[in-house]
This record gives sequence, C-alpha cells and structure tokens, in this order.
Amino acid sequence: MFRAKPFLFSLLLIFLSVAAPLGAATFPCRPCAGVRIETPAPAEPPTDPATEPGTALPASPADFASALRETVKLEPGSPLYIAWEVSLAEEGAGGRDASAVREAGGTPWLSLLFRTPAPVARNSERLQAELRAAAAVAGQAPPGTWFQVVWRPEGQEESTFQPAEYGFLLKRAAVALTGARRDALVASEPLPAEPQAIADFYAQEVAAYLEAVVLRPADPDTLARAVEAVQTADPGRPVVVDALAYPPAPGDPAEVMADAARLAAQGIDMTLFRAPATPADLRAMIPLLRPLAVLTREFKGDLSYDPNSTPAGASEAWVFVRGEDLGLRVIALFPRGAQGEATLRFPDPELRRPTRFPVAPGQIRPPSGEVTTRGLDLRVPDPGRVAVLGLERTTAAEREGVEERVTVAGERQMPVEEILRRLQAFEDAQARRLEHYRATNTTHLRFQPSAGTQAVEATLQGPFFFDPEAGADWAWETLYVNGVKWRGKKLPEIPLIQPEKAAALPLEIHFSPQYRYRLRGTDTIDGRAAWVVDFQPAGPAAEGGKLYQGT
Repeated sequence: MFRAKPFLFSLLLIFLSVAAPLGAATFPCRPCAGVRIETPAPAEPPTDPATEPGTALPASPADFASALRETVKLEPGSPLYIAWEVSLAEEGAGGRDASAVREAGGTPWLSLLFRTPAPVARNSERLQAELRAAAAVAGQAPPGTWFQVVWRPEGQEESTFQPAEYGFLLKRAAVALTGARRDALVASEPLPAEPQAIADFYAQEVAAYLEAVVLRPADPDTLARAVEAVQTADPGRPVVVDALAYPPAPGDPAEVMADAARLAAQGIDMTLFRAPATPADLRAMIPLLRPLAVLTREFKGDLSYDPNSTPAGASEAWVFVRGEDLGLRVIALFPRGAQGEATLRFPDPELRRPTRFPVAPGQIRPPSGEVTTRGLDLRVPDPGRVAVLGLERTTAAEREGVEERVTVAGERQMPVEEILRRLQAFEDAQARRLEHYRATNTTHLRFQPSAGTQAVEATLQGPFFFDPEAGADWAWETLYVNGVKWRGKKLPEIPLIQPEKAAALPLEIHFSPQYRYRLRGTDTIDGRAAWVVDFQPAGPAAEGGKLYQGT
C-alpha cells in the first residue's frame, strides 16, 4: 500500500455568516451579580406545603421568574443572573425555563450537569447522549443565555479535580453548544482557586472553548492568586465566583452588594450568591432580590473600579467610574446598627449632584454635599448597613472649556484556536441534523507507466451512501478511460492509491494534543470570511509517524 507522508489535506474554512467573536464576551456591568437557586430533582417532586406547613421548598426557575417579574421591574435579559442546575437525563430540559427567566428581567445561567464517568473518552455512548441533550437545551434557550459545563461523574462524585478529563469534556460540550446556538456563552465549572489547578486546566488548550472561567469561593489572598493565574494564562478572560452564601440572619441582604463590589475590586467580573432555602411564599425572596436589582440598574454599562476615588468615612467603600461621562457609582458599607448621619469625604472637589439609590422600599432622605479645599464632603442621613450613591463630574461647559470626543477603533484578529472551534461547532451541528444521505462519488486517477509512454486517465463513478449507524459505503458502477466510457460487462481491476490511515485526524477533539495549528492567512470569498490554517503533528504523537501534515 502506498504510504503518503506528509499528506496534503486542504481545508477551506468559510463560514456562512460573520458572527461576533466568541472570545469577546464580557459582562455588561461592574460589579455584576446573580443568585443560584436550588431546583427540585426530577425524581423527587417538591413536598406539598399543605401537608408540611413551613417547609422550605425548592423553587422551579419558572416560579422564581414569576416572583421576579411581579416585584422587580427589569427589562428582559437584564444582567441579573439566575443560575440553576439542568439535568441532561432528558433532552430539552431547561430551555423553556430559561425563556421565562429572560422575559422576567434576568439572564439565565444554566449549569448543565454531565454525569459521564471517567474516562470520558471511553464512555462515548453516554457522553454523546448528554451532548445531544445539551445541544437541545441550547437550541431552546433564548439569546444571551450562559451555559456552564459541570462535570459530576456518576459514582465518582468525591473524586478530586481531573483537568485532563474535564478539559476534554469541556471542549466537546462547547462545540456541541456552539453548534446548536452560534451565540452560546460557555463557562467552566467552579474550579479550585489554586494557581496550579488553573495552570493544569489551561494546559488542556481550553482557552478558545469558553467565555468565562468560574472559581470556587476562597479567602481574599487565595482568590487574588487564582485571578492572577487566570489572567496570566488567558489575559482578559472574565472570571466568575460561584457561589457565595447570602448574609445569614439577622444580616442585611444588601450586604451582597458590598460582597460583589469587594470581589469586583479583586478582578472578579460576576459573583453568584447561593439563595437560602426557598419558602413556600416566593414573595419572601424579594428582599434578597432587591439589592441585586439595584446593581443591575445602576451599575450597568461601561464601568471600571476606581480605587483613587475611594472616600473616607465608611467601614469600606468601592467606587466605579462610568466611561461615558466619568460619573461615579459608589457602594459604601457602614457598621451594623449605625444611626444618625454619616459623612463620606471624597478627594475630588469637582464631583457634583449627589444621588442616593434606595435598596429597600420606603422613603429615604437625599444626601447633601459641601465642596472643601480637600474635596467633597458628602453627608448621608441614616445610611443603614449599605448605601448606594451616584455622583457626577463637572461638564466641559461648567468648566468653560471645550468638549472633545475621541473614538478609538481597532480590528480583532481571530486566533486559530477560535477558528477551529467554529469549524468543529459547524460540523457537529451538521452531523446532528444529518440522518443519512446519498451522493455520487467520482474518483479521478492518472497512470504514467514509464517515460515516453502515454498516460492513462481513469474516472470511476458510483453511488455513495452514509448512515450514522452503518457509516459510509460506496460502489463503482461506471468507468471512463481517457474520457471514453468502458463498455465491458465487468470493470477491470484498478489499483487505488490511498494514504495510510492516520491514528488521529486533524480538526477533531482529542484527549491529548495531537496537532499543532498555525494561521497562515485570511481572505474574503463571496463576501464571507475565510482562513488558511496549517497543521502538523505535535508532541510525542509526532514521533509515531501516523499523523497527517498539511494545509
């Protein structure tokens, strides 16, 4: 058999439409926050409250969305994240609940629960069933939904974090989700907040397959090191903490705003809070939701943490500056039980027009300010445990100056890893939609016996069949020799020269790195973006001599 090394494998990577870059996902607020709710297990329906009064019940996402809609008025799809686990035991579960949450003013965060045991690659049948279910959920979910890939292997729930196994699962799941919904946003499961675990995770070449990294809660120093490890391995990647506990009674639920702001100052983009046991009357959840609604309304947009504007006079305070007009949003934490008037001293004398945003229902007295030589002294009557404030800066007209706007634009070059994810997602989605097909297979062969002898060209044609269960099959029915149809009753025997079968094909997701890819160039064909990608064997697999190399 003829052995072809290297084998020239041509790839034409053209996408039907140009979508927003997958890696460009960001959270539209700072700080962002959400709530994780416990949902009833499919096999364990909730207890009837009529038979057990006062029993804490798991709430379905639809019930939670109903309470959210009736009490906290937000626009559909606002960045108040509602997270819950979705079982993949049944295809399509969770999609309708996600739509209800979005219409109620929240953003769905679906934690897809994969139960395929390790080794994942050897349990392909179980994995494929869960991938089909995940793709069905993604197909039903509304735009803007986040999909968190959670691995809880059956019978191995207490095992330690396995980066290689989880990395393989995450890539397979991300491809299935992106194939089902092009704008799918993929997040990791809560990873250990340990630099070594994060480095091992990124060693699986997962950066192009997710839009956010999720960390487990940890103390401030440990979390800071974990965030640094993420930004070292994957600069600019959003980081989420999942999930902090709500302040225990008799704590003030508004303290979640301080917790979210504290983490935002450490580089955390979004914080999920684990809701306490849901009461039978979901209206009791409203005090827990109101602080998150205030964050959603007042801290939405292009805001950044500004430590240089932090005021004195509070136990802790965090200031976020708005990029549009440099206005400030402030979260101030005061001692428990503090009464009377609090004074916050800002170092900037150009701050104006103070505003206070109510966290709880009822009237609040507005703040007042006095400009001093040191800055602005802001008096806040009855601040409570947490006060949320807004301040504006003097305009160019007030300074008797000229306002100037500068627009900065740039073009992002899509990395080769993201190109591969898109192609893999396209092929995965096509394979799930394609039940079977027939085609005509045409093979052209040219034979040159020896120098000076006329070449012989042969063309073989016949039907080609594909079925997901049986695979591919074909048959030759017609032969053309130098363009003339063969009239014999039996086709002559013709040697078919084929390359040796590779141990692993390029573009497929493998448990360990098999190929190295390089973006050679880009082009536009018929108005569609196209990329030229080179690939060659990588790592120990390259020494075996059974991998392809080409473009």
